Amino acid sequence: MNTLLKSFLKLILVLNAFVVVVGETVNIFGRDLDSSQTSITLNNQTLTGTMSTNIGKFTSLTLINLYTNQLSGSVPSELGKCVTLQSLDLGDNFFEGQIPSELGKLTLLTKITLTFNYLTGQIPLEISLLTKLQSLYLDGNELSGTLFTEIGKLTDLTTLVLDNNNITGTVPPHVNKLSHLTIFGIYKNNFEGSITSEIGAITSLTRLWLGYNKFSGNIPSELGMLTSLLTFGLNRNQLIGAIPTEFCLLASIESINFNRNSLNGTIPTEFGKITKLTYLDLSFNLFSGVIPSEINKLTSLVHLVFVSNKLNGVISPEIGQLTSLKTLNLNNNQISGTIPTTIGHLTALSLIYISDAQLSGNLPTEIGKL
Repeated sequence: MNTLLKSFLKLILVLNAFVVVVGETVNIFGRDLDSSQTSITLNNQTLTGTMSTNIGKFTSLTLINLYTNQLSGSVPSELGKCVTLQSLDLGDNFFEGQIPSELGKLTLLTKITLTFNYLTGQIPLEISLLTKLQSLYLDGNELSGTLFTEIGKLTDLTTLVLDNNNITGTVPPHVNKLSHLTIFGIYKNNFEGSITSEIGAITSLTRLWLGYNKFSGNIPSELGMLTSLLTFGLNRNQLIGAIPTEFCLLASIESINFNRNSLNGTIPTEFGKITKLTYLDLSFNLFSGVIPSEINKLTSLVHLVFVSNKLNGVISPEIGQLTSLKTLNLNNNQISGTIPTTIGHLTALSLIYISDAQLSGNLPTEIGKL
């Protein structure tokens, strides 16, 4: 091969390295876009109308962000053709209808956000095929049916938020396979039955929101194994029995809300070991006995709410140690004795409710310091 021909071939190779692939021009969202582009970022653009089936022509996309617009209609099944897609955000729009099962073809997806729409029907089983998925936000819709047992296949999940839907049934025990999960939210649904003790195996959890459901039975003691937990909500369920003493192991927890259940027994003295606690609400339950003095060691407490239980005994003078406290609500219990003068040490206090009790004596003048 002569020198000229070799030089010519080298030139072709160099030029090929700089070839720019140009796709067809596709009109979508009222804009002419190149179908070869790798991202569509049109969040907060006041877009209206529907999402065109032309979206399936964008076969090189890795990201779609249409968050906070006014798009309506159904989520097109043609999205399943965008096989290189890694992040899909259609949140805060007016999409309706079912989540297309074709999303299960997008096996590179790491994030799905469909939050705050009007989506209905069951979460497609095909979602369980997305084994690279790390974040799944489906909150604020009208989804129904049950949570598929294959959820345990999504072992890369760190965030699963299904709040504010109409999902029923039980939480499948296979959630114990989600060993990287940090946020699990199913607040305001219609889950029922016992809370599976398998949740206790997800030791990476920092936020667990199970409130506003129909869970019954006892709180599993295994939940005391969630030593990374920061916030824990079980409010407005149908739970009974005592709070497990294992909860003293939750050394990092900052917020506990168990209000409006039928929990009973005494308030565990072990709560005094949870020194980072800032919010504790056990109101509208059936707790009895005295408020343990150990509670007064929780100097980070900002909100302490025990309203409508069967608590008795006196308010300990040690309550003056809770100098961060802003809300104290002990209404509708059987607390007796006098209000201690140390209440005046709670200079951050803005709300105090101790009515419907059996208190005696005069209000301490120290309350005037608050």
